[in-house]
Amino acid sequence: MNDNPVKTAPPDTSEQTKTKKPGSTRTRVLTAVVAVSLLIPYFYFLSDTIFLPIFAAACSFVASFELMRCMGIQKNPAVAIPTYIIAVALPMCTRVSDIQTNYIGFTFVVGFMYLFYLLSCVVFSPTKLKIEDVALLFAMEIYVTFGMSSIVLVRDIRHGEFLFWLIFMSAWMTDSGGYFVGRLLGRRKLCEHISPKKTVEGAIGGVLFCVVTFVAYGLVVGAIFNLRPNYPFIIVLSVAVAVVSQLGDLIASLVKRHYGVKDFGKMLPGHGGIMDRFDSIFAVAPFIFLICSHVGTIYAFLFSTPISFTFFR
Repeated sequence: MNDNPVKTAPPDTSEQTKTKKPGSTRTRVLTAVVAVSLLIPYFYFLSDTIFLPIFAAACSFVASFELMRCMGIQKNPAVAIPTYIIAVALPMCTRVSDIQTNYIGFTFVVGFMYLFYLLSCVVFSPTKLKIEDVALLFAMEIYVTFGMSSIVLVRDIRHGEFLFWLIFMSAWMTDSGGYFVGRLLGRRKLCEHISPKKTVEGAIGGVLFCVVTFVAYGLVVGAIFNLRPNYPFIIVLSVAVAVVSQLGDLIASLVKRHYGVKDFGKMLPGHGGIMDRFDSIFAVAPFIFLICSHVGTIYAFLFSTPISFTFFR
């Protein structure tokens, strides 16, 4: 019966949340401004150097720690050490010449060995590790590390110096559009069982923000660098990427809800951790890489007709 008073707390906490919203929003915006002001020059001047894989590996390492802490297995060295090795090694290997040409195959081999090892750990320590946690860790670790590795892979394909900016623009502009349109017009819940605040109207707003951003980016870059934007492809890609971005956000929310945590970390004030801020990027980056580098080849093979799947002609 002593639990009943605790159950009356939500109304009070919601009122506190309302009073803290402006400060929380200011903190969120300030963190975003500082992060963007640091990342733009970093990417602009260093994206074609070893520092981009280092950035991807560092984010992958921190995200892996946050993920294991969420699951409560970060202190198990048998699982944590190989997970950290995978988190750092996969992004760092993106520019190893012998691996880069067949990076997907390399990831498959490493992923299989990692999975086999994790399952073996469960066999020999069933009281310390749950198979469902290990299975989810494997899935999310490949998801995170390949997502961060794809930032480098996109940078290194044709027109990659322009395309890899789309990864961040699509994820963050979709999120911003969903947030602002959802607050203004949101009525119908999108996935209430996972993320109660997301609405259908917000999701549509996120897609529109992404489309406008991609088209504007194509116009500006095309004019400055004398390139011809492929607008039909740009529009289709922006819609698809916006949907993928929002699904990536929901996937991370699903994991957090499963383990009963609000945020994966506290590294970024107002945003949570790397897993919280990069949740959409983990999904968007591989999607852009696969579409821009492989779909054209697959289409030509299946239909014997070449078609342009490039942002710029």
